[in-house]
Amino acid sequence: NLIGSITIFVDHPFEIDDYILIPGMEGTVEEVGMRATRIRTPGQSLAYVPNGELSNMIIDNWGLRIFRRWNLTIGVEYGTSPETIALFCQRATENINSFDFIAKDKTLVQLNELGASSLNIFAMIFINVPTYNEELECKHKILLNLISLAQEMNVEFAFPTQTLHLKK
Repeated sequence: NLIGSITIFVDHPFEIDDYILIPGMEGTVEEVGMRATRIRTPGQSLAYVPNGELSNMIIDNWGLRIFRRWNLTIGVEYGTSPETIALFCQRATENINSFDFIAKDKTLVQLNELGASSLNIFAMIFINVPTYNEELECKHKILLNLISLAQEMNVEFAFPTQTLHLKK
């Protein structure tokens, strides 16, 4: 653990308040001690990970992310014309990129899949905010705008359906 502590102090794979993912656990780093690192989990429990073990793990430090990637699937009804889908994708991209917190050169909105009950549009969005709460606020704003855009263009969102054909 002492060697692991030295390794952590020298390499700085994370700092206090960074959100990290390690095998089997994730959470916010609260303290780095000489023997163990204290991590607050999403369930608000406190985990102590021995530094000797931690120094040998793959650490994914979300606190060092430049952007927060959001993959979104928008299911629209079958019967929506290809022209409408193409225009919706174009306008959705413009709509998303109108926000200051978006990495505009990375936004992607494209028809991606013929799903079981919907035509699926894939959106990959990179949000530049420091906290999870701000990320949720940004997603909220984007979703509300996309709903308004769909209503304006008469694009209907799909929901799971099944058609049953009865044979006589």
